Parts: sequence; C-alpha cells; structure tokens
Amino acid sequence: MKHLLPILALCVFSGACTSEKDATELLLFVTASDTSAAAGEIVYFDIEARSLDSRIDTVSVRTYDKENGPLPLFSDRPRTERYTHRLYWSVPATARDSLDVELTFRATDPAGQSRERHIAFLVRGSAAPLRELSGITLYAPASGNPDGFSLTTRQPVRTATAALGEVDFYLYADPEAPEDALPRQWRTRTDIRFAKVNRFDFAAATDRSLRAVYDASVRTDYVDDLTADDIILIGREAPLGADSVAAGDTSARAGAWGVVKIMQAYDEPGSSNDRYLLHIKYID
Repeated sequence: MKHLLPILALCVFSGACTSEKDATELLLFVTASDTSAAAGEIVYFDIEARSLDSRIDTVSVRTYDKENGPLPLFSDRPRTERYTHRLYWSVPATARDSLDVELTFRATDPAGQSRERHIAFLVRGSAAPLRELSGITLYAPASGNPDGFSLTTRQPVRTATAALGEVDFYLYADPEAPEDALPRQWRTRTDIRFAKVNRFDFAAATDRSLRAVYDASVRTDYVDDLTADDIILIGREAPLGADSVAAGDTSARAGAWGVVKIMQAYDEPGSSNDRYLLHIKYID
C-alpha cells in the first residue's frame, strides 16, 4: 500500500489515469540513485513493475538527449506478475559543459496496457586538468638571452635568431623606452592572440574553464602593462588567408591554447638580468 499512494497521487495531478480500476492493473515504480553525475560515473535505477490481474510482458528503458538522439538502453521480457531489477548505467560522455538526458521507463502487459515513468538526468561534462610548465624565464631582448617562446616546442627562443614561425610571443622593446628597462609588452610573430584576465582562476584551471573564458574575452595580438601576478590567456587564431578570413570572419580562431601567469617581473640595474619568471598551463 505504501507504493500505491504516490501512483494514485500522480494520476490525480497528471490526468493520465481513466479510472481507479485501470490505475491499479499495471504499476511501475522507478527510484534513481542520483539524478545528476559526471560523465563516466555509474548510477543505478531500481525498477519495480506489478500487474494485479495479469503479468508483466516487457520492461524497457530508452534515453534521449540532443547529442545522441533516442537510444535504447535496456529491454527484458519477465512474463511474471511482479518484476524487480536494478539497472546500472554508465553516464555518457559529452563535449558540452552539461547535457540533459531524459530516461523513459516503460512496462507493458499482454493486453497492451502500458505505464511509463520519465526521469530527467543532468550529465556534468568532465573537465581535464592542464599540463604545466614552471620556471620558464624570458629575458629582455638586450640581454642576449631567450626573449621569446614557442608554443610548438614549449621552449624559450631567441627572437633575433629564431625563424618567424617559431616565435609565438616575445618581449617587445619599445624604442622610446629606456634601453635598460624591462619591456612591459608582449607581441607575436604568428597567429597568437592574448587576453589579460587577472580574475581567471589559475590554480583551478581546466580545459573547459580556459576555453570558456578565452572565448568570452577580447583578444588582441599584443598585451601590455605587464607586471607580476598578471594572468594572460593565449590562443591560436585563423592564419591570414584561411577560408574563414577570406569570407570576412576575421575573428575566426583555432581556440585557446593555454594560460600564463607572471610569477615575478625583475627590472634590475642594466638589462642583462631583466626578466619574467613564468608559470604556464596548456591544453595537451
């Protein structure tokens, strides 16, 4: 009797039952261990079906979501008056931050009567941690030491001797600034774009958080007024001549690559030891 009351109440509010007798001929109960989980986690559903005047012919479960459409998940033919089953489900992967999935549970009897229960499930997309490079040092150009960085090799390079395509970002020495001053601007010789976003959570950065903030930020081919604790998001844009650029979409991009935090900015007497100490996280 304890299970009957919720079903009767459901019928009153939904108008799905035509009579008290019809409401009691075929009963279906579903209890979920959870209604949200991260992709790859295992959840379960306890299914109970009863036929008061016949038997349970079929029990089936299907899912529907915007990525995969309708999919069968489970099917059984118990042919008994009462049926119980615990269904384990591996939560599907998703390329989105989240995905709404509807699960439909259905029981039928030989006379063609059926009952359905629907459960709305939220899939939380999994976020991957970023790879890290620590202790990266970029020097002032006048020092003769590496003053640029290659995203391809993930190593500092000397702008004066490196090929153009190897210098993804470098320290730009303003000709009007004192020669012994640490340059406060970075530029690029490739299709890199920068966005200085100091509110970005560098410590907890994931591929999803990086892409989301980068996509929402104003990006330029330089970044200036740099100092310690600045956080700079870096991404690749469509190179000049790409189809999307030719079509007029000059903001076409390949997407976020990584994030740089300036740990220290050293502007010492002279220029031989002026440098930035960087911590870099990037999408593998």
